[in-house]
Formats: sequence, C-alpha cells, structure tokens
Amino acid sequence: MIVYKKLHDNYGYRTVRHPYTTNHNLTFNQMRQTLSQGRQIVVEVGRNAEKKFWYPKLTYSGYHYISILGIDLSNNKAYVGNSGRGQSGWYDLMTLVRAQGTALGKGWSGWIEISR
Repeated sequence: MIVYKKLHDNYGYRTVRHPYTTNHNLTFNQMRQTLSQGRQIVVEVGRNAEKKFWYPKLTYSGYHYISILGIDLSNNKAYVGNSGRGQSGWYDLMTLVRAQGTALGKGWSGWIEISR
C-alpha cells in the first residue's frame, strides 16, 4: 500500500481506501458510483477469493491487484487494465466486487479509489 501513499504525496492524487465487506451490493453501488465519476479503482484480490469470481484462466497465486479504469453504465461492465496478466477487458462489475474474497484474511484487503 506504500505505492498509493507515494501517488498521493508525490503526484497529488487522492486515494481513499475502502475495506472489504461481505455486503457485495453495497460495495457494488459504491464502486459503480466511483467509476461513474471518472475515478480509477484498484481492487486487492484476496487469497481467499473464490476462483469462480475472477477470470477462469487465472493462475491463482494469492494476493494481486486489479486496476479498474472505467465502466459502461448501460450494462455494468467495467474495464480492467490488467495487462501484466493478459486479462485486460470488460468484466461484470459484480464479478470484480466478489474478487476481493469471501472471507477476511490477515492484513488489509479491499479497494482503493484514486482521483485527482
């Protein structure tokens, strides 16, 4: 999470951390609103996330991050820029919400809102 502090301190970005919650509908609505305002989201995919809630061909290795760059509000598809894993593209926002995990693990997990 040090990277996000550097974004804030060195480049003038505003970062807001949102903790993981099992209330997926609440998180979905919060993320949808954030994306509709043109803000980027970074989701920490927890090691407890069920594989079915993320890209099926993912080689699952524990924690990693997903960068969500925008949303099509007409169908709630969010654009993921995850080129390092070859998985950039449009995904259902609820799938991304559930990628955070189904149970809280050790340490912090959740999503980060990034804006100017």
